[in-house]
Amino acid sequence: MFKRILAIAATIGLVLSGVVANAAPKPKPYSPSQTVADRCGYDTRLKGQAAAVQIFLLSSRYCNGPARVVDSKMSTKQPKSKLSAAGDYADLVQCKLPQPSNAIEFRGFPNGNVDYYAKKRHPAAGSLIQVIGISAKDAPAGKLSPSQEYKFYLDATRAWFNNVNNSPNPVTIRVSDKWYDLGEDIAQYKLTHKPFPSRAAEISQKILSIADADIDFTGVGYVLVVLPAATPFKIAEQSGLRGGQTAEGQIFNMSVAMQPNFSPDQRSNWAGFLSLGMWIHELYHPGFNMGDQLGDAQWNFENRGMGQWGMFASGTTDMLHWHKWLAGFTTDSQVKCAPKESATTTWLAPGSTKTSKQKMVVIPLSSTEAIVVESVRATGLNYKLSIPEQGALVYTLDMKDLRYDYGYEVQMPKERERIRYRYAMSNSPLKKGESLTYKGVTITNVEWGDFGDVIRVEPAR
Repeated sequence: MFKRILAIAATIGLVLSGVVANAAPKPKPYSPSQTVADRCGYDTRLKGQAAAVQIFLLSSRYCNGPARVVDSKMSTKQPKSKLSAAGDYADLVQCKLPQPSNAIEFRGFPNGNVDYYAKKRHPAAGSLIQVIGISAKDAPAGKLSPSQEYKFYLDATRAWFNNVNNSPNPVTIRVSDKWYDLGEDIAQYKLTHKPFPSRAAEISQKILSIADADIDFTGVGYVLVVLPAATPFKIAEQSGLRGGQTAEGQIFNMSVAMQPNFSPDQRSNWAGFLSLGMWIHELYHPGFNMGDQLGDAQWNFENRGMGQWGMFASGTTDMLHWHKWLAGFTTDSQVKCAPKESATTTWLAPGSTKTSKQKMVVIPLSSTEAIVVESVRATGLNYKLSIPEQGALVYTLDMKDLRYDYGYEVQMPKERERIRYRYAMSNSPLKKGESLTYKGVTITNVEWGDFGDVIRVEPAR
């Protein structure tokens, strides 16, 4: 009897304390998953040329960055927050900030010379990229074809285009799989990233003329020249070209890729372009040049630019969704235009996960300035991100700041301002419950999960 009384008393005590025997444990708070968890860290899953790239870059003290595209399925889970109705948002045209007429880079949507904009808009949704292999007396071809020597880069770039492109217009990379002999030394053209080669127009036209008899250039928006992989860096390096005339018309966008020469004695200021992120990054400067967004590259907060966020900053993360929108990869249906005068709640799917769901909310502050929010998870090309780097990435656009490397600025909660991280501003994304205010607009992450982030936009109180 005494033991029974003790048992009853113990049960009553558990109930009063809020603990019930055999009760289901409380669910753990959501935490993003991570794998490598280091943007420049060693990836054990790489094989073949991808592994050789990693060894070369890390041994040369460069960042290898992401080297594959992780094909992550969209989570079947959905947020519980009440989302805004379609009528709560502004007309999308208000968020399509127009291209500044005097800008060197492409920052906004067509405004004025639409024909020139369209000709330069490559690589983008619907682009046809023609790869041409060029050998020379001082850059002789080996036994392997261009598609074999550049297999890692071509396959990974195709995978990236497929991952980011939500439009019905695929990007096609076509290889003329032979080496076209230049018939002379290529070193004389001084192909390097900087300074821009003075004879770029001459060598561009010569390459196109040599290949013109074999290649139908109809519809080609971009020509990528590749050299034999064993070509020393002192002979040629990654370089922009000028384009030229073919039997089928004018080529407006053209460049030479960095050759994958992994010999230990090879040294170049531009060897870091052999990382996949930077290899893709450099495709854009001679074509749809969206510039760089490094700020002063000292990242002392005041002049931070995008820190190390975005393919056009350090190349260690995926392309920003503003740029994907400009390139047509992100479609209008995936963007919400939130007015600054009223409150909206928007669900954003992870930006680097392949899905047709909404990917970006834009808050126009004026015809030249806006706030952008996108969801960041360790998926797609962002698979190397650590837990603290995941959440809702907030940045601002200023079309009036036309300084090179400026006009974009990553934002973060005040308590994280001026704190230096290994990768500049890498801890900027908002986690659940966090908010920031910019020019009278408060952005709050109200819910998050594998499904992405739910973003509340409202006038500051």
